[in-house]
Amino acid sequence: MVFDQALELAGEAHGLNRSPADLDRFLALAEADRSILLKSRLNDFSGLQFAGVPDPVLVRENRLIAALDLDPEDRAATVDLAKREAALAGFLAELSRNYPHYFNLRYGETRVTMADVRSKLLGPSRDLLLYAFTEEHLYMLVVGADTAALVRVPGDGIGETVKALNAAILERQQEAYTQLSWALYTKVFEPVAALLMKPELLIIPDGELQTVNFEALLFEPVGSGKLSSHMLIQKYAIAYLLSATTAVQFKTLSKTPSGKVLAFAPGFSDELKQNYLAQVTDTGLIDQGYLNYVRQPFAVRTAQQLGASVNAQVSTGADASEAKFREQAKAFGVLHLGTHAEMNAASPLYSRLVLSKDGQGVDPDADGYLHAYEIYEMDLRAQLAVLTACETGSGTADVEGVRSLGYSFVYAGCPSLVMSLWSIDEKVSSEIIARFYEYLADGLPKHEALRRAKLDHLNAATDELAMPYYWAGLVLVGDIEPVELGPSLMSYVKWGLAAALVAAVFLFLRRRSRSKA
Repeated sequence: MVFDQALELAGEAHGLNRSPADLDRFLALAEADRSILLKSRLNDFSGLQFAGVPDPVLVRENRLIAALDLDPEDRAATVDLAKREAALAGFLAELSRNYPHYFNLRYGETRVTMADVRSKLLGPSRDLLLYAFTEEHLYMLVVGADTAALVRVPGDGIGETVKALNAAILERQQEAYTQLSWALYTKVFEPVAALLMKPELLIIPDGELQTVNFEALLFEPVGSGKLSSHMLIQKYAIAYLLSATTAVQFKTLSKTPSGKVLAFAPGFSDELKQNYLAQVTDTGLIDQGYLNYVRQPFAVRTAQQLGASVNAQVSTGADASEAKFREQAKAFGVLHLGTHAEMNAASPLYSRLVLSKDGQGVDPDADGYLHAYEIYEMDLRAQLAVLTACETGSGTADVEGVRSLGYSFVYAGCPSLVMSLWSIDEKVSSEIIARFYEYLADGLPKHEALRRAKLDHLNAATDELAMPYYWAGLVLVGDIEPVELGPSLMSYVKWGLAAALVAAVFLFLRRRSRSKA
């Protein structure tokens, strides 16, 4: 409520003054709202640990914070309140010096400006579009390399339209999709379309818009031609940001390029499940949910293909365990997880990825479920994490679960993530991801590589396969810069064949010259 009023006041002030300072204030408020929501969730999650922060430091922190939780009517308990506050303040100063990343996550109030956005995130071919809902309005802040604008529209009915559109996509109802997609476009994109003339677009969504892939919105009513020719994917290479603040912060961090790819795909075959059952010592502890995960043969095939195409280190079946992933992940530049994901709407930090598991189930670090809160604990060095063939369990997108998984990878040290907004066709998504890696290997930025992979699918798709259900669930969240993939095994083969060909030509010419002599 407070932030709603502050955003409304900042919006009204800009409407009156048209001052760049008002836009800076609006941006700061919108970012602070996102930051406070995240910090609130993290601080409420008492079991959360963080990589690089010793347990004694976290214990001391919790003790000092608990010491301030006093009954205001107990005068005896409040006598030394100032002393306790000073102790916490001193600790926080020490924390900010010794563990700045953790401090900024828990307490930092980093303020990003329009100048920061322009210098760190934008360029001559790229714009940014930030959405912010209040109780009555939807605000759209457009930031270009040398321009900026704030547009306000009524917010009523947008959430309902989004839910109806997503339902039409999931149920593959083409007529309903075309109507609702055009309707949503007119509400949330058309008012700023004339300001977004560049081919690349970074979007910071808010509210229900976090479940929308804008690529699938129709920018005009469908007339002649293919359905996909009317979609925004034809106009923009789109990437999504969790916030401008996190995106700018990652731009300031030093990066160690790594072309090594780690690919995990449990597959959930009948053999894997039987192996799990054979290891269970107490039948009362059998994880029935684990036994119900559908098989993912295409995810396994994609992971195996990555072994040749980008020289990935591949683990499939029982070998694709949580314990092994934890052990190996920090040494790789790209993390590929072809597995199921479950979003938890009630407790977003319990959203989880599913890996293979043994029958013991006693070690939370090896129980087969990699939760969002556990990913926060990890120390990742990857430039990109790719989650394919994901399922939400309920078949509907869950805003906070998706955000929590995204934030967990970001704060573990991985600035970009490819994942699915909803449960999509495993075969098609695997094919798109395979093409995505090919374009990455060619040196394309992540968002353009994913866009081209999707366009390849759309150009070849007929009838129903062009529907967004099959391709639009996959989105890129975070940093868009290219990934330096290492040479593939196929590259070595090609180089070897080329070398052999050169040698053969050399020997042929040499023998020919000798015969003439």
